[in-house]
Amino acid sequence: MNRKTLLTFLVFVITLTEMPAQNVFNIEEVILRAKSQSLSFKRTETVRENRFWQYRTYRTNYNPQVRMSSNNGSLYTNSYFPVRQQDGSIVYQAVNQWNPGVNLGLFQPIQWTGGNISVNSSYNYFGDITHSIRQWNGAPVNVQLNQPLFAFNSLKWDRMIEPIRYEESKRDYAEAMEQISHDAVDNFFSVMQE
Repeated sequence: MNRKTLLTFLVFVITLTEMPAQNVFNIEEVILRAKSQSLSFKRTETVRENRFWQYRTYRTNYNPQVRMSSNNGSLYTNSYFPVRQQDGSIVYQAVNQWNPGVNLGLFQPIQWTGGNISVNSSYNYFGDITHSIRQWNGAPVNVQLNQPLFAFNSLKWDRMIEPIRYEESKRDYAEAMEQISHDAVDNFFSVMQE
C-alpha cells in the first residue's frame, strides 16, 4: 500500500512539474510571430532572396568581365608512340612533354546589338623533357568583335523584362506578407471561438 501511494504521489508531482504554462498572446503578437517565425514567412523570404539574386545576376551581365582559361589538352604527357624505321621495323619512342598555356581576356557585352568586344592575351609554353627542347608562343594583344547578324538580342530583351520581374517580386513579397497576417488573424479568431 505504501508503494502504491508513493507511486501515485510521484506521478502527480511529475505531471504538475511538466505541465507547460499557457501562453497568452494578443493579436499583434500573433501577427508579429507569424511574420517572423512561420513556415510561410520562411518560404516568402527565400523566394524574395532568390529573386533579388536573379536580378543582381542580370545586372552583372552588363559589366566587363575578366576571363582566364588554360590551354585545351593535357598539361603533361608521358607516352610512347611508334616510329617506323627505314628498314620497316617499328621503334617505340618515349615522349615526355610539358605544355602549359594561359589565356587572359577582358570581355564586354554590347547591350544595344547583342554582340561583345574583348581584348585577349595568350601565352603557351612547350617543353620536351626527353630532348631538352623549350619553346614559347604568345599573342600579347588580340582584339575581337563578335557580332551575330540575325540572332536574337537577349541582352536587349533582358533589359526590358528583368526590372519588371524584380518589381513584380517586390509586390509578390508585400502580398505574401499581407496573406501571412490575414492567415494569422483568421487562426487567432478561430481559436478564440473554440
